[in-house]
Amino acid sequence: MKSNSVSYYLNNHEVIIKKPSHVKLYIVIGLFLLFFVFSLTFLELPRVLQFNQLGAILSQMVKPRDGKTYADYFLFFIDSKLWGNVKDTLIICFIGTFFGGLLGLPIAILTSRNIVKNKTTIYFIRVILTFLRSMPIAIIAIIFVYILGIGTLHGILTVVLFTIGVLSKMLYEYIETLDMGSFEAIQSVGANKLICTRNATIPEIMPAYLGYLIYCFEMNFRASVIFGWVGAGGIGLFLSNAIDERYYDKAGVIIIIFMAITISLQLLTRFVKGKIK
Repeated sequence: MKSNSVSYYLNNHEVIIKKPSHVKLYIVIGLFLLFFVFSLTFLELPRVLQFNQLGAILSQMVKPRDGKTYADYFLFFIDSKLWGNVKDTLIICFIGTFFGGLLGLPIAILTSRNIVKNKTTIYFIRVILTFLRSMPIAIIAIIFVYILGIGTLHGILTVVLFTIGVLSKMLYEYIETLDMGSFEAIQSVGANKLICTRNATIPEIMPAYLGYLIYCFEMNFRASVIFGWVGAGGIGLFLSNAIDERYYDKAGVIIIIFMAITISLQLLTRFVKGKIK
């Protein structure tokens, strides 16, 4: 077991144990609490904490609205338009993740220090990846909607960029931990880096790559409500329209179906990852 203490050995074989100081940790915690308390002064808590209104909306999500029966409420679970939007969302996430994965693999290889020795190339690509990861997915979707208008294509492009940013970083960090023995062995017989990467690196990273790709697909589906909300298509746009029209019963059904699909995808991805490993 590792100890946080530091030992000093003297000439007379005496040992003096000096415990590390926690002053810096206490300072950081104190500054955080001070900033938190200071931030509360800018909030109008009575207006923010309107739990009575929240409770009213939640109750309307689990029962039919005025003029509708419970039969209408449960029939909406099999509404063709609803499941059409669910299908569109899955297609957006699948196609976007697929192409994002195809582009993310070579980008990750070009950003790995143990394969590419050109620091300028590595730095340039990593700056772009950092920029993509730092942008919220909703902002990326808004940019595409503003340029191209509302539609599923913009959702696909949003997922592609988001997947590239996340997948490339995870993958190049994994590549940099690899043992380069097989790569150097192939290179020593005169093969170029492309052949070495294809025959040594890619087979070794493929299980991790597929696992990361599945994780990105699951993550993109969860985020689909966000970019769909701003007009990039799919179930998020359908949910946004239901809430704007005050059809909270429909919104409740959409949320229930979305949560059920999300849980199913988590179980499926866990099973697939177990088979890959």
